[in-house]
Amino acid sequence: GGGWQSENPVAAGLQKPSKMIEALVFSLVKYFDLVVVRGKMAESFIARLGYQGPIATITGSIDRQDIFPEFPCRNIDVIFVGRLVAVKRPGLIIDVIANIKNRIPGVKCVFIGDGPLMGELHDTIKAKNLESNIDLLGVKNNVRDYLNKSKVFLLTSEDEGMSIAMLEAMSAGVVPVVADIGDLRDIVVNSETGFLIDRPDEELFAEKCIELLSDETQWRGISARAAISAEDYSSTESVARKWNEYIAIVRESRGMIE
Repeated sequence: GGGWQSENPVAAGLQKPSKMIEALVFSLVKYFDLVVVRGKMAESFIARLGYQGPIATITGSIDRQDIFPEFPCRNIDVIFVGRLVAVKRPGLIIDVIANIKNRIPGVKCVFIGDGPLMGELHDTIKAKNLESNIDLLGVKNNVRDYLNKSKVFLLTSEDEGMSIAMLEAMSAGVVPVVADIGDLRDIVVNSETGFLIDRPDEELFAEKCIELLSDETQWRGISARAAISAEDYSSTESVARKWNEYIAIVRESRGMIE
């Protein structure tokens, strides 16, 4: 669509899909020395366009963490980090928390982020009598501090690439319970590094959250594997190594090796 739904202010100014701009962008891809994407689905998409050059899967980098707070020290049960926009389905997260509350009355959830749905979400939380369970914290500069206090990272988006917020949460030992969409399955493996939910069903999301919140042993195992997986995939060292490898490939292909 020409990027009309992206956060790029120029592309977003289109306000509707543009087949012309989409076609122009696609036509340029074949001239690139290297295409960099964030996940396997995006890699397949570029290949389907007919691009025959190297395609690198490289995410943004995340900071490494060596010390992880234990389960009893984490007083936030569920955390969401992201924009409060329709595509993220924040209203579904509220429904999930309401469902969890039936089993765990004192469940605690925080939203970190801002967006056009902030006011609507406040009203929904009040209407569902969840004011003691959910805090909308807005934008925070110390997200890592909140991740270190959290047990489950919840993401119910209807569309997603590779979520950097999820990777940062995993690197802090927060277990992801996320929608099975986009490139998230590249790193989230059911019962190993988190849980993938195959449809927007509040009961399915709540079931896995309750399972983790009620079983410290299971949580600890998945938490440890999630942190290792995220570091292998997106640590600063890992990302730098991938960039060096692919830049070397491009230099060699253009005869630029010294």
